[in-house]
This record gives sequence, C-alpha cells and structure tokens, in this order.
Amino acid sequence: TLEGDRKMKHLRCLLFVAIAVLMGSLMAPAYAGIIFQDNFNDGNSNGWTSTAVHPWWSDPRTSVVGGEFAFANLGMSLADALNGQTDLDITVDVPVVGQSQIIVLRYKDQFNYIAAWYQSVAQNIYFFQVAGAWSFIGRTDTPDVTGPVSMHAQAVGANVSFGVTDGTHSYSTSYAVPNFFYGPSQYGLMATTEIGSVHFDNFVASTIPEPSSLLALGSALVGMAGLVRRRR
Repeated sequence: TLEGDRKMKHLRCLLFVAIAVLMGSLMAPAYAGIIFQDNFNDGNSNGWTSTAVHPWWSDPRTSVVGGEFAFANLGMSLADALNGQTDLDITVDVPVVGQSQIIVLRYKDQFNYIAAWYQSVAQNIYFFQVAGAWSFIGRTDTPDVTGPVSMHAQAVGANVSFGVTDGTHSYSTSYAVPNFFYGPSQYGLMATTEIGSVHFDNFVASTIPEPSSLLALGSALVGMAGLVRRRR
C-alpha cells in the first residue's frame, strides 16, 4: 500500500543515517570528548597541583612563563580536573625541550604510577613504572627527533601507549601494565632537567569511548536491517 511504502522509505532513511553515524564513529579519532585542556595563556597554573616525584626528590619547581608551563629541576604537576579518571587520551606540546619531558599516567601515589617518558638527550621513549621499585619498560629509540615536539599518550584498560613527533619524524611504543595500575587515578606532567627548563603547552585530555557503546549501535543497525528485510 501507499502507506506501507511511505513507512518503508522512512525506515530506510533512518537506517542510512544510523550507518553514517556508525561509520563516523569508527573513522573519528579515538576519543569521545575533551574533559580538560589548558594552554596556560591565562598566566597561571591554577588547576594544577605540584607534588614531589619521590620522597628524596622533593623540590618541584613550576611556573607559567610566556603562556607556557615551565618545569625546572625535577618536577611533577597533576591536573586536578583529571583526578579519578580511568581511561584517557592526552596530548601536549613541548616548545622548549629539556633533558626529559614526561606524561604521568595512572598516578596512585609517589610509589605507584606509570610515566610516559621522552628523553631527548639519550634520544628514546619508554615507560617508567614505579611500583615500589623503579623499572624502565618498552624503550624505543628516536634518533631523528629534534627540537620542539608533540607528545601523545593513552591509558586504555590494561594498556598504555606513547608517541612523540617533531612534525617530520614520529615514534611510538606500548605496554600492558599490571592490573594494579588500572582504575581511577591521577594524570599530569613531569620533567627532569639539569640546565634550563622544560616548557609544556596546549595540554588536552579526552575521554575514550567504551567499545560497548559502539557494539550497542551496531546491534541496533542489525535489528533495523532485519526489519527492513522482513517488510519487503
């Protein structure tokens, strides 16, 4: 009937839109939405809490200089807005490179955290795991990376990944962390430098969509497709 044809056409349109949404979700970057960002152009580090990296390294010195977050000596600063987060995607620019520039992941306390570490002097990236004792994991050499860089880290379930690029050369590494490090944690930045300082800029932290949400959408599409087939 005419009414039945009209309903069938409407159902096909809905199916087309749903497929377009699903494809867009699959092709989009692997984060759902920004939950915290800071370009430090306000001239202060409000929303960041500096902390000692370890009891015998208790002199974190940070400041905002020219719209950039500057770290001198050995310092760590945690983003207050990210306290209690679990899975995150983090990007940050490093316009002034020092000895080491680091993204802190899954921070529990001074004795338990994961650090995604770019060491410009030795020219490598790796994960620095503190679980009572210290250990260096997943090292990848970065022989061609020079000057200002951008860093990108993810903590997803039992896995962490980290990459660095100077705009021309890019390197990355990944690691499966112990179960202890999974769960609500803190996140932030860290640096080590013996001369001068390390500057961070354009820090962005985004949530990562759960696979179950995409699975639910895909299941709905299968159901709609089956309904269209039955109505033919």
